[in-house]
Amino acid sequence: SIGAIAFHGCTGLTSIDIPSSVTSIGTRAFANCSGLTSITIPASVINIGDNPFDNCSGLTSITVDANNPVYDSRNNCNAIIEKATHKLISGCQNTIIPSNVRTIGTLAFNGSKLTSVVIPQYVLSIGYQAFSNCSELASIVVDSANTHFDSREGCNALVETSSNKLIAGCKNTVIPNSVTVIGNDAFFGCKGLKSISIRS
Repeated sequence: SIGAIAFHGCTGLTSIDIPSSVTSIGTRAFANCSGLTSITIPASVINIGDNPFDNCSGLTSITVDANNPVYDSRNNCNAIIEKATHKLISGCQNTIIPSNVRTIGTLAFNGSKLTSVVIPQYVLSIGYQAFSNCSELASIVVDSANTHFDSREGCNALVETSSNKLIAGCKNTVIPNSVTVIGNDAFFGCKGLKSISIRS
């Protein structure tokens, strides 16, 4: 196994070859490894802790071996998805969220250089700070058929439909008049945000 925070903050790490003897990757094992650009998860890894690549700002490619029984990176999506739950647990700059994903995990994209994101129709839940510290994020679009979330009026934000709560914004967000709540950390780490207008 690769233990929890084993390479945490190892900014000089640019690549790693995980051998087939590894079956487990611990929580935040590679967190804050800003120099890491790509990762391949072998078929042997059947347990991955929370946020293994949290705040890996240089990460552009994530691949899971096609023979892995627990995880995949279906449709070359550049993400780690748990097969049984269809939960996206870790993404990167070039992730395209597959249409059959049901859940986006907590901090799944935290600190990535993601520039745009499309939330598919069947996403039912989105974890806390899933898009925090995404300073390059300029476009957030939710599939119009999604009944749980929306990006109404082209607002470039993620709004929880039932509560009218804005849960994630970006540097180009325009807060719609129908929004009644701005959620905790909705704009956390949004360094590109230059102005915002909140209605009375």
